[in-house]
Amino acid sequence: TSIVDNHVVVWSVSDGENRWQLWPDHLWHPSFIALWEDPERYWVMQNAKFDMHQLHLMGLPELGGKPIDTISMGFLSDENGSSLGLEEMAARYLGVKMKKFKTVFGKVGKGQTSEEVMLNAPPETLLEYSTEDAYITWHLSERIHGELVELPFYDRCEHFWDAFDYLVRVESPFT
Repeated sequence: TSIVDNHVVVWSVSDGENRWQLWPDHLWHPSFIALWEDPERYWVMQNAKFDMHQLHLMGLPELGGKPIDTISMGFLSDENGSSLGLEEMAARYLGVKMKKFKTVFGKVGKGQTSEEVMLNAPPETLLEYSTEDAYITWHLSERIHGELVELPFYDRCEHFWDAFDYLVRVESPFT
């Protein structure tokens, strides 16, 4: 499957406490668009380039806020880390074992797509599974943020106070 063949089935957001599942129609709501285009808002994502690409393919306007990618955060925190995948980072930083698609929904049958399997599941099952990534991503960002602000850069480069400052000012604009 090509990256241009993928599309958003549901998108989820979390503030670390609450989790919301957004259907594609929700993404076009004026209040969401206002948040999306707000240049002062930080958007924490795992693999932000992929998410932003998918939302762009749907026709969403360009992100106006600042993308913070937990992959970049993980690299700055531990450049020799074994993996920057969400499941591996959740286990390493948070001690959390994430749910596997097959465990939640079962095996995708012949002639079925994972999208069909998800959409035919009970709504509460889809909600729990689809919002876990956003919830874990938020907690990862909080955990790693604490490390990055303690990693001084100013003693090596006067342009950045700490690793998080570097992330926001250098890495994020290229995400």
